[in-house]
Amino acid sequence: MPKKKLSTIESYKMKNGEKRYKFQFYIGVDPLTGNQKRTTRRGFKTKKEAELELA
Repeated sequence: MPKKKLSTIESYKMKNGEKRYKFQFYIGVDPLTGNQKRTTRRGFKTKKEAELELA
């Protein structure tokens, strides 16, 4: 069974044409509902900034 990546850094374009980076990562399981919790961080100007924040 292949390993799943916990998070990946992706690029996206803003309306004004600027390139930014975002990532989504797993937080854990909500004890009340039993659902997985994820969160997204976006708006990084460089991929390196996003990698540092993710670490």
